[in-house]
Amino acid sequence: MNGRLIRVLHVIVDLEAGGAERALVNLVTRNEAPDVEHHVLCLRLGGFYEGAVRKAGVPLHIAGGEGVRALPGWIAAVRRAVAEIEPDVLQGWMYYANLVCHAALRFPWPRLRRRPKLVWGIRCSDMDLDRYPKNLRRAVRLGARWSGSVAAIVANSHAGRDVHVAAGYAAERFEVIPNGFDADAFRPDPSRRAAAREALGEADDARFVALTVARIDPMKDYDTLAAAARTLPEVRFVAAGLETERLDGPANLTGLGRRPDVDLLLQGADCLVSSSAYGEGMSNAIGEAMACGLPVVATDVGDAARMLAPGPDGEPAGLVVPPRDPAALAESVRALADDPEGGRAMGAEGRRRVETVYSLAACDRHYAELYRRVTA
Repeated sequence: MNGRLIRVLHVIVDLEAGGAERALVNLVTRNEAPDVEHHVLCLRLGGFYEGAVRKAGVPLHIAGGEGVRALPGWIAAVRRAVAEIEPDVLQGWMYYANLVCHAALRFPWPRLRRRPKLVWGIRCSDMDLDRYPKNLRRAVRLGARWSGSVAAIVANSHAGRDVHVAAGYAAERFEVIPNGFDADAFRPDPSRRAAAREALGEADDARFVALTVARIDPMKDYDTLAAAARTLPEVRFVAAGLETERLDGPANLTGLGRRPDVDLLLQGADCLVSSSAYGEGMSNAIGEAMACGLPVVATDVGDAARMLAPGPDGEPAGLVVPPRDPAALAESVRALADDPEGGRAMGAEGRRRVETVYSLAACDRHYAELYRRVTA
């Protein structure tokens, strides 16, 4: 510890339900570093996690506005917040917020008495940018051009770092800080099993339930999940996430929509399935399932293989399959359904890893060390 308070202003587009948003909320609401003070600025709106941030007493500012026309107002809002709060660190979360922070520090007004160190956040890996708006592609290219001028770039995955370095981002600026997971909120709890099965639409334990926690988005590849489900009519597939209630798939695939009780749903599932085709950095859904002692079937995207690979004792925390391969995905789900004892061993190994490697405390510690280093 450097003996003085380090004030950090985090800038993010919004606090809607998502992996980056969850990671930010975990960091600022559970802050265990006495020398770090967190503030949050949402560019667009508060959203799903706004209440949790306010309840924790973390100062929250909302700029408001939508789209490209809001950009000048966002830059001005960051400038005003920097002038008012005088943070030591200005941290962007994801491409748009990164660039807004960069632009805000370049503008000459209002005059800043203290210029904070700029830290960027990268949360994805090999995005298929052709499936997203042109503005996102422009943001990625601008990020590569300006990346050498920031104090640090935090990637939550080794895959994300490698992809961005290959795209021209400054390699020497990167720091990999894996996501941390709440091992108290997400833990094995057999006492909740009956209620969880009911929430999943299963009255008993007769059927094997494979749970997916992901919004509807091209990168999540629900087409592959649906194709795998068609070949396993004896398995119940359940999806929880934004707009999953609109899923059009086989009868054994049910979408529940966005749910606030994912911790409960995980207690009723028999495995977690992540069918992403690309883009993941470090999946929160995989980590939270591991914390609950669930075996995982995941595509080899982002750091999934690193999270689930066999450990020193040879025990994996799950099974990894190629992306866009419904047959391989179905085969691995079937393998877990046919070997419950093996699945329990994988789940126990996953829980051990969350407690020892991917804990919230470890994540908080890594961020605090980064802030101390860039402000030293």
